[in-house]
Amino acid sequence: MKTAEVEAIAVVYSSTADVPLVTPSDAKVWNHSTNGTVFTIESSSGLFFKVNGTGDKVLDAFINATATYNIPFVPSSTGGIDSIFGIETAQVEPPSEANPDGVWNRWIQKVRTADGTGWESTILKMSNINSSDTSEMKLIYGTETY
Repeated sequence: MKTAEVEAIAVVYSSTADVPLVTPSDAKVWNHSTNGTVFTIESSSGLFFKVNGTGDKVLDAFINATATYNIPFVPSSTGGIDSIFGIETAQVEPPSEANPDGVWNRWIQKVRTADGTGWESTILKMSNINSSDTSEMKLIYGTETY
């Protein structure tokens, strides 16, 4: 089979001790729709995939997307992300004199830059962003310094 003949490829990975929250038979393939908000979900290693959903707020659109594509998602009580695929905020370095809060892996929310050529972090929660103002959002699991 040639690469040009491949419509989609799915990669499922986990440690031998953990079972993924979604089985391969549960997976759904994004059809390249740009209806609503398009979300790029990216791991800290750079592996990513896209889904789309609709709703008045970006959080509503993401809830719709995760339901449509069968992605386990738990919103936070503050209108952001608690976990995606069971992956949640985790401390990776304890507090120190240089960094009294420590270092945390979390789901970083990025929106398109004003000129549309790049991405920038947003401190706004998904529940505070109108979908009509944001046609794309990138969600990256990792650390970020402000």
